[in-house]
Amino acid sequence: MITDIEIMKYFEMLRTERKINIQDITEGIVSRRNYSRYVSGEIAINIETLSKLLAKIEVPLSEFSFYINNRITMENLEEQYFHALIRNEQYTKAYNKYYSKIKNKELKTIYAKRTIPLGIVLMKYKLGMLNKDEVILEMKKIMHLDEILRKKIVHDDDIESLYLYIRICSEKEKEKIATYLLKIILDKEYKIATCNYEICVTLAYLTLLTIMVNHSEKSKYERNLIEKVMNLALEFNSRAKAVNNDVLLFEILYKYIKRYEIENKYVVFYYIASILATEDPDFLDGKTFEITKEDIELYYECLSDEEFMSSAMYERIIDYDNL
Repeated sequence: MITDIEIMKYFEMLRTERKINIQDITEGIVSRRNYSRYVSGEIAINIETLSKLLAKIEVPLSEFSFYINNRITMENLEEQYFHALIRNEQYTKAYNKYYSKIKNKELKTIYAKRTIPLGIVLMKYKLGMLNKDEVILEMKKIMHLDEILRKKIVHDDDIESLYLYIRICSEKEKEKIATYLLKIILDKEYKIATCNYEICVTLAYLTLLTIMVNHSEKSKYERNLIEKVMNLALEFNSRAKAVNNDVLLFEILYKYIKRYEIENKYVVFYYIASILATEDPDFLDGKTFEITKEDIELYYECLSDEEFMSSAMYERIIDYDNL
């Protein structure tokens, strides 16, 4: 987690960049001696004083927060790379390339509290270093699920950790998470306040749909509710276009129509098209996709349909009668 010394370190960077001397920055706010004590970490700076200092360099507190997060991310890229691989279920690569670089360091990024520690435990389980009972015990120590589910404002670490947690938690916990995510998506009292808004909203949809579509009881979630969430996810994704998430979203839709024996050639088309259009070979590394021969033929059939190919993105799938 970020310390008061680090807050002042990044403030000093901005002050220096703007070539404002200490006398001018402190005038009318704080003594030069106390300013030096803030910088050294001898005393903690409060929000009111920090806001006044930021006003002198014309940087809002919210913008300063983004600045700090971006700087910390750039200074701790190995955390970001490790997390990206865990999110993509590439556990062996995460272990071989980045685990040794983060296992003994103090984690600093916005994923330091829950997501990366959770990812480490999940990775060890997937690689056979922990058994299921051990990993569940460790995850519960990190996750504190009820704490997240009481929040009306969720952050990056909350959404990202939920996306990992459903890979191992119980069906009952998944149901609690689904209920909460429905509120996040449908209830205006709940807010997503994140640095990576598009990614986090997309992950909220992916997490919710994964739970609903894969529940052991087919009748647990009504089809009209699943389809409503799917349509919202598609509409958001058509605007956001978060990198690689087309594949993940359409993989869920594809599994959904197969499970419920729904004929929808447009889901088939977009699923196959999203895989073929992925330009990131690392994202696809080690992944396998179960696609029937008949669906490959459906894909080619859509390619020859000039009316369909000239239509707007997802036009034939959003609110499609047989989704």
